[in-house]
Amino acid sequence: LVVSTNTPLSGEIYLYDVIGGRELRLTRDAGIDTAPCWSPGGDQIAFTSDRSGSPQIYLMSADGTILRRFTYQGQYNESAAWSPDGGRIAFMSRIEGVFQLVIHELQTGKETVITTGRGNKENPRWAGDGKHLVFSGNLDGRYSIYSIRIDGTGLRRLTQTMAAITPDWSPAQPR
Repeated sequence: LVVSTNTPLSGEIYLYDVIGGRELRLTRDAGIDTAPCWSPGGDQIAFTSDRSGSPQIYLMSADGTILRRFTYQGQYNESAAWSPDGGRIAFMSRIEGVFQLVIHELQTGKETVITTGRGNKENPRWAGDGKHLVFSGNLDGRYSIYSIRIDGTGLRRLTQTMAAITPDWSPAQPR
């Protein structure tokens, strides 16, 4: 289990052994480290940190070593989500004052912005098929959950009656 915690001065990421009750602090920085996300193979963790002065995505090995900055484009990047095959990371990036969804191909380094227009698009999560994302967005002024294909087509509003902000797919969903 990996979690982020808030202390009076910063947030840090810890690895917790649920069975043994032990904890291992993975990050040590004056900046805020938050929103950890496991790679599908369990060997890496993506997370958000403002250690460079603005929120960016970083990667580290599962034991907290081999830390490196992942995002360099944009001044505010957050909410990393690994694709089921481990080959891509989706995240939100503030572009012209609005959060848009970006997909980064790990093998090539290519980044594609898959959303446009007004309203923030936040908290992307991959479908098990690796072809769709869900996210929260305020495209019409109220936060709802949407799905979209990874090529940016097929935008569909999923929630209608209530404000919704933190989507995720069921792990039992077929891959």
